[in-house]
Amino acid sequence: MNLEVGDVLVCRGKSTLSKLIMKVTNGTWSHSALYTEVWGQPSIIEAQQNGVNFKMYDVWLKKYGYEYDVFRYNKDFDEKELIIRAFSKCGETKYDFLTFFVKIPFR
Repeated sequence: MNLEVGDVLVCRGKSTLSKLIMKVTNGTWSHSALYTEVWGQPSIIEAQQNGVNFKMYDVWLKKYGYEYDVFRYNKDFDEKELIIRAFSKCGETKYDFLTFFVKIPFR
């Protein structure tokens, strides 16, 4: 499947943290990322432990080696607005360990 701007990649990682997230949430996925393009180059915007980050797609794939499925929004949307909103979150929103390791297990 060719990736398109706005695709959400739901990922399964191989790291200890990814495995813990899947175990605690009783899920098959541990992470998600937003596919976009910057200057025509495939890119990813995602939340990691240090906050929301931008990475080139090939660097992201090589660094994390995620297995992923693609979810595509089936309605029209403004790609430029999506990119602006996603980039506005970069550098913010640290990873919420409290929710995953304290709140969810006690639900």
